[in-house]
Amino acid sequence: MSAPRIPNSEKYWERKNKKPLINIKGETTYKNVMLYTHDDLDGIMSAQLIKKYLLNKGFNIIGYGIVNYQEGWNYTTLNKDYINVSVDFAGYHSDLDVYVDHHIGDLPSDRKDYAIKTATGSAFEGITLQYGIQHDSMLLHPIDMVDSAKYKHYDVDITDVIKYDWGIINNSKQPKLTFTGMVNQFIKRSDHNTLIEVIHNCVEPSIYNIYLKFKEFYRGNNLDKKGNDKEFLEDGKWRIKTMSEKTRGYGTSKKVYLTQQDFLNDCYIDGKIELKKKGYQIFGNLAFIPSGVWANGIRARAILEDDIRSGIIPANIVHFILLQYGNTLQIVAYDSINQIGVGNLPILKNGNVMNNLGVYMENLLEFFKTHLGYVDPSTYVSTIGDEITVAGGHLGIGTVSNLCSTVKDGKFSGQYLGMKYIDLVKNKIIQDMTRGKCVWNNLDINWSTERDFDKKEIPFNHRVKMVDDIRTSGDQKTDKQLVAV
Repeated sequence: MSAPRIPNSEKYWERKNKKPLINIKGETTYKNVMLYTHDDLDGIMSAQLIKKYLLNKGFNIIGYGIVNYQEGWNYTTLNKDYINVSVDFAGYHSDLDVYVDHHIGDLPSDRKDYAIKTATGSAFEGITLQYGIQHDSMLLHPIDMVDSAKYKHYDVDITDVIKYDWGIINNSKQPKLTFTGMVNQFIKRSDHNTLIEVIHNCVEPSIYNIYLKFKEFYRGNNLDKKGNDKEFLEDGKWRIKTMSEKTRGYGTSKKVYLTQQDFLNDCYIDGKIELKKKGYQIFGNLAFIPSGVWANGIRARAILEDDIRSGIIPANIVHFILLQYGNTLQIVAYDSINQIGVGNLPILKNGNVMNNLGVYMENLLEFFKTHLGYVDPSTYVSTIGDEITVAGGHLGIGTVSNLCSTVKDGKFSGQYLGMKYIDLVKNKIIQDMTRGKCVWNNLDINWSTERDFDKKEIPFNHRVKMVDDIRTSGDQKTDKQLVAV
C-alpha cells in the first residue's frame, strides 16, 4: 500500500484556499495545521508523532482538538481556512485534509488521497509506517499493548495496571510495559486541557515524557472543592480506588445468572432493572459493567481477574465484558478472540460465528436501523459531519456510541414502543453474546438510567485550544485556578 504523502508545497495549500498566517520564524505560511486526536494514550502518542513529523516538514501547528466517540465531530467546527489533520479517530469528516486511523471501517471512496486506514494494532504504528518514521519495539509494543488490550500477549499481569506501585513495576516481568499500563489508567480522558498541554509540550513521543508532563500540567486543570490543586498520582489513586468499589458493588459474592428470569427475580424493581450499588453482573459467559462506576474494559478485566483469583467468581467462565458509558455500549473480549477458542465463541442467530467485535457492533447498528427503525438523532442535537451514532472498533473491542431516543409509533414499534434504544441494543448484545450459556429471551426489558441521554447541551469547540491559549509551564495559572482565587 502506498503512503498518502502530505504535500509540502506552499503553492499546493494556497490553491486549496488555506489562510496565510505568520509562523514562529516570522514567515508567512499557508501550511497552518489544526491537529485533532482521540482522547486516549494512542491518540496522545499519535498526535505527538505526527506533530513532530509536520514541524520537520515546515508546517505550523496553530491549535489542537480532542475528540471522543460519545460526541464525534458534532461539537467541533473544522475551519477550512486551515489544514485539518486527524489521527486515531474512526469518525471521518469531509473537511479533513489529512486523516490516519486504524479502526475498522471504510473511508468515503472519493476521499482517499490523503486519508487512510492502516491495518495496524495502533494508529501510532500506522503513522510510522505511512510516513516512513523510524520506529522500534520500545515505542510500538507499549501502545500496541494498551490500545489492542493485549496484556497477556506481552506478559503483563492485568491486575497490576490499576495499582500504581513502583515495587510492582520493578518486580514485574515487563517493567516498562507494566508502567505504561498504569499510566494509561491514570489518564483522565475527560480532561481535554491537560491532554492538549501534554501533546503540545512533549518534544518526543515517549511514555515517560507523557508521564512527566501529566504530573506537571494536571494539577492546574483539576481542583478540589476548596480550589486546591489535585496531584496527578494521588488523584489517580483515589479515582482507581473509588472505581474499584463502585464496579464491585456492595457485598462479597457474585451470582452467575443462567436465565434472564433469575436475574429479573433479583434485580427487576418497579418495572425496570435496578443495579444501584450492586456493581457488575454475570450472565453466563458475559460480565456486564453498568454505567456510572468509572470502569473501562481494562479496569473491568483487572477487577474480574482479582475476583477470580480470590474465588469470588469461577475461573474460565467470563469470555466477554459488556460496558455501558451513558448512552454508549462497548463489548470487550476477556482474552483475545483467538485465545477464547471457536468452541466458546457465540453462534449468532444467522449461524455465523462472532469472531470480530468491531464488525459485530457495526452489523448490530445496521440491524437496528433496518429492522427496528433506529434513526440517527439529528433532530435532537445539532450535527456537523458524521452521523452522531457510530459503531466499530477492533477485533477484540467493539463500540456503538450515542444510542439516543426511544422507539416511536410506526412501522417497527410493536411491543417495543416507547423503549429506549440503549436498552434494546443492550438486551440484544446480551442475548447474542450469551447464546448457549444463558437463556436471555426478551429484548423489551427496561434498565434503570439516571438521566435522559438524548438531551444534552454541549458548547461547540469546547475541546479545542489554539496554541496561544496553551500553557507552556505547569506553574502558569489556569482559568480554573484564577476563578478559584
